[in-house]
Amino acid sequence: MGMDPFMALIRNLDPKSTGFIDWRQLMTYFILLQSPVCDLQEAAKIQLLADEEGTIKKDIFMDYTFWFDTTEDSKDLHYHLPFERKRFIKE
Repeated sequence: MGMDPFMALIRNLDPKSTGFIDWRQLMTYFILLQSPVCDLQEAAKIQLLADEEGTIKKDIFMDYTFWFDTTEDSKDLHYHLPFERKRFIKE
């Protein structure tokens, strides 16, 4: 990602130009950068979960099954400790 797309992303995360962004939101976007994008039907469902400001509360976000839940699953070998990647992404 070059500087121009990165700056556009930062501007979108701070629509009121406060000078601050939610770093958790930014890191989630970077983690999901290689995931497929949701379709329009999924986006419409997700929008119904959001409040007036477009924010989804954490408990709702944690419980909802998103399109990336299948692609971001951790593939641990039998001798590794399980890593709950989806839970960590959502948290």
